Amino acid sequence: MRKLVEQLGFAEADELSAFVQQQSDAQTAALSDLERREQAAADAETRAAQREAQAIARECAAARHAVLVGLGATGEDLADAERLLVVEDDADETAIAEAAASLKERRPELFGSSTAAVPPAAPARCPPVAPLQAGPRRAAPTCLGSS
Repeated sequence: MRKLVEQLGFAEADELSAFVQQQSDAQTAALSDLERREQAAADAETRAAQREAQAIARECAAARHAVLVGLGATGEDLADAERLLVVEDDADETAIAEAAASLKERRPELFGSSTAAVPPAAPARCPPVAPLQAGPRRAAPTCLGSS
């Protein structure tokens, strides 16, 4: 690198950097007002295209996410399913849904169980109270066991 800097007629790399910056500044100053506007418009168009591409990518990711959640994927399984879902970048919702359904058939453990048995109800804390019989009135037992 030092040899190259010396061959270009500079003692140090900093001098070369300063020269390159001066040339760039001179070139920018030489541009006409119209050329600067055209360049600024081209730069703005490039940034807009990049933002649009990013928005499309976010929209596609959201569509994939929604389909997988709709099929029952959650948490870490959802993240795994998103990685395993293979569709084209420009796939429509139908293609995404078909690919997700295929993934669910191949890897059902990622999607939870839609036919899981309902767990039994928790046992009551108090035994059922028998109907009052004729006789002396007394207070009904409470759930905490006091009478």
